[in-house]
Amino acid sequence: MRKCFTRKSYLFLLVGLYSCEQKNQKEINTNKPQPAPSAFTIPAPDKPTSYQDTLFIQDEFATQPFSVDSISTHTVQRLFKTEQVIKKPVVNKFTAQQIDTLITIRQAHSYVRLYQVSTEANKFFYQSALIQDSMRVFSQPLQIGLTKEQVKKIFSPLAQEKSLPDIIQISNGTSTDYLYLIFRNNKLNTVKFQPYLD
Repeated sequence: MRKCFTRKSYLFLLVGLYSCEQKNQKEINTNKPQPAPSAFTIPAPDKPTSYQDTLFIQDEFATQPFSVDSISTHTVQRLFKTEQVIKKPVVNKFTAQQIDTLITIRQAHSYVRLYQVSTEANKFFYQSALIQDSMRVFSQPLQIGLTKEQVKKIFSPLAQEKSLPDIIQISNGTSTDYLYLIFRNNKLNTVKFQPYLD
């Protein structure tokens, strides 16, 4: 009796699996176009940003935008009031066999990335920075959340502008260091720092 029950249940199991596989094969082989999953659909931007939408000014603020006396991991950590530090070894592109360090100091949605030369103990350079949180870290009274009118009062080249676009590029006198002020809904949303680093 037990063998009969086992054989019958085994037979039903095989028939069930076979029918499921045939149903799945039919679903897979349909040539109907399937809509893209909504989770992967990227909405088109409201208005594309172009070169004409950027205002270019010169100000020495782009050379040293942060309110620190010297560039080091410790000073930037104190400025950001954070302990979040990520160190990554990088190959020096000019000196063979030299490994330097890329140091990222984070606070919420913002970071400063430093480049440390391994052959000199205290030699740091800014590599990049992205500020998206309202923190008092700049050498000017600039802060995320300020309106365009408030930002106009900080930089004298902006004072004569009737209206400001959503992107302002600030370069230093030698055009080697760049700082981008990015606005959203008339408020400063992001400050991006791209210094010259060779």
